[in-house]
Amino acid sequence: MDDSADARALGAERGLSILPGTLPDNLPFEPASCDAVILSDVLEHVEADRASVLAVADTLRPGGLLIATVPAHPFLWTKRDEFHHHKRRYTARAFRALFENAPLEPIVFSYYNSALFPALAAVRLAKKTLGLDRAAPDIRPLPGPLNGALRALFEVEKHILPRARLPFGASLIAVCRRRPVPAPRNAPADTQPRRDEPALASS
Repeated sequence: MDDSADARALGAERGLSILPGTLPDNLPFEPASCDAVILSDVLEHVEADRASVLAVADTLRPGGLLIATVPAHPFLWTKRDEFHHHKRRYTARAFRALFENAPLEPIVFSYYNSALFPALAAVRLAKKTLGLDRAAPDIRPLPGPLNGALRALFEVEKHILPRARLPFGASLIAVCRRRPVPAPRNAPADTQPRRDEPALASS
């Protein structure tokens, strides 16, 4: 899903079907129609971030997964964030609050991108201190071996996060599961879903 016609056209060129839509009020998905939704650095771009989480949760089937990532630490805010149309960077507490009282069971809440965080924070803070902060992209292609080494370092975290939580990092991640739909109070026993059956069949 993307609200940019240009982005949808680029996706189509690569064989992707991208539907038009916006958060939180114009989603092109029916309630309980998705097995998983990924919000990869999305919530920091929308004003109504909490309402967006609730809207996305509504599209998940019972047992479906919501995976969301956001940039962490307001003190790292720079003109780069403005260039990328960010509304905010998140504290861990503020990020977790987006999911409270939602029909979602938390599985993972953690920082990530931890190994590179000290270097990233040092560069961002130095640029702010020295007046070198610019509203411009700061992504440049790296030589293959260096890029491969950094990628391998970053990928170590995917083996850690299922077992432990990282205490710091440049980003935050949440993985949540959609809770089952409660059965009606007076429903006959044979109409309530068994533990080994989905609460809502896939269409």
